[in-house]
Amino acid sequence: MPPVHASAPEISSTDLRGAMGRFASGVTVITARDEDGQPVGTTVSAVTSLSLDPPLVLVCLDRRSHTLRAVRDHDAFAVNVLGSGHQDVSNAFARSANPSAWEGLSHGPQSTGSPVLDDAHVALDCRVESIVDGGDHEILIGRVVDLHHGDADGEPLVYYGGKYAALAGPSAFELEQAEERRRAAVEAVECELPTSDGHFRLLAHERAEGDLTAALVHGDPASHPAPVIRAHAACLLGDVLGSLACSCGQELAAAKDEITKAGAGVLLYTKRSGADAFLCAAGEGPDTVVGAGLLARLGIRRAA
Repeated sequence: MPPVHASAPEISSTDLRGAMGRFASGVTVITARDEDGQPVGTTVSAVTSLSLDPPLVLVCLDRRSHTLRAVRDHDAFAVNVLGSGHQDVSNAFARSANPSAWEGLSHGPQSTGSPVLDDAHVALDCRVESIVDGGDHEILIGRVVDLHHGDADGEPLVYYGGKYAALAGPSAFELEQAEERRRAAVEAVECELPTSDGHFRLLAHERAEGDLTAALVHGDPASHPAPVIRAHAACLLGDVLGSLACSCGQELAAAKDEITKAGAGVLLYTKRSGADAFLCAAGEGPDTVVGAGLLARLGIRRAA
């Protein structure tokens, strides 16, 4: 006995619109010229790449669209992909047959004569290959004959759930990688520095305001399984004069001794510009941004 299939419920246009609203899309303005040569356009999200060879795109337009009539007359159209700052443009062209949408909007013709928005994120100039029936819409298949690139660093305008949205920010990993690249960009002067506590290398970076951060490097901390990383703020009283008023000199000597015994490590040392020579500077702490940059130059993935 053949299986009995229950009849599928009728899907309403409202339900379908709500379901498709869960599909994030870009936002475009489809432009063309009407029979009088005037620019026309309408906001469309139903756009997709159809073929790379030949270069074809697919656009769905409402049968009642004034722009669709212009495309049929002109036999060409342009797909203007909007950027994140184009919400007003999208809203203006979403209103049917709205000539005021062009007011103050810079545009010019491309190869087909179709108007292209000058500050579009990217624009594709197309000739009509064919037009296919699609229910209450018609499906334009266009051959891309020209491209116009806008701001390469800008973000596209995104539409989701019946409202404009933004692309998600970079992942934690991407942020970490960007921070590593920024830190590695710290320029430093390097020299050998033999001391009574052992042989060190010195990397030094001076900020424009005069703060100086140095990395005293012992051994090869990048390949060492557990390099010792210590930080210190320069203190004339304790470090140089051995003042009894603070323990900075003792802490500095202990840090160098610990690094030497471990076989590898880095002592980050910051001298602040304009610091009072007669006040202990230990409370200010080191310059962690430059310190992290010096560590990155040394191949050490560890925050200062």
